[in-house]
Amino acid sequence: MEAAESSRRSVVEGLRPTLFVTLRTDVRQSSHGSTPGAVQEYLASVHVEWSPDDGPDVDLAALSTLAHVDAATYLPELSRLLPETLIMPVGNGRLVTADLRSESCWDGLSALGLDVALVGEALLGEHFELAELTAEMELVHGRAVIVNSMEISPDWRGAEYGLLATELALRELGRCADVAALYPMQPDLADLDERAAANRALSQYWARLGFVDFNGIMALALHQ
Repeated sequence: MEAAESSRRSVVEGLRPTLFVTLRTDVRQSSHGSTPGAVQEYLASVHVEWSPDDGPDVDLAALSTLAHVDAATYLPELSRLLPETLIMPVGNGRLVTADLRSESCWDGLSALGLDVALVGEALLGEHFELAELTAEMELVHGRAVIVNSMEISPDWRGAEYGLLATELALRELGRCADVAALYPMQPDLADLDERAAANRALSQYWARLGFVDFNGIMALALHQ
């Protein structure tokens, strides 16, 4: 059991440099009276990849177990019919961009659920005047990226894929945003003690990416 876990972790750590994120969104026509682009939701798919030519050099048996496919069949001497690169899904996330100065921002955020609304309310502040946020940082663009979720499949955990995937997504979505924000909580927890424990653990986890406590949530200044 220990040997299998060691092999799994070595593969997960070895493939970390290949991790990439695909962002997908739907661009719809604006309804009457709404502001285009005030709130936009993105679905993030997280992948790693391996190829016989470019590597990385990992244990093929452990890789096969993780990928649910015989990685040896990708070796060129065995098959020319398969793709040259084995791409493996390892997680997914949900992020939201918001124009905090738009009149339709709150309506758009609250329509995406209570978890997004909670973060949005903390960012917008009392009377939606952004007073708390502007007291902490300069708002050049008036835009935020909300990290609603980023979850890595259990078999692929142990090499901080979640932090790396979030960093990559923020690098893209945060180009014209001032702040990233999230509420550190594990989904679907109802027990108060479990929620408190999850909040403490995840606060420490996200702090490693630079998030700090802000108005009941966590925030990260993107360009300071």
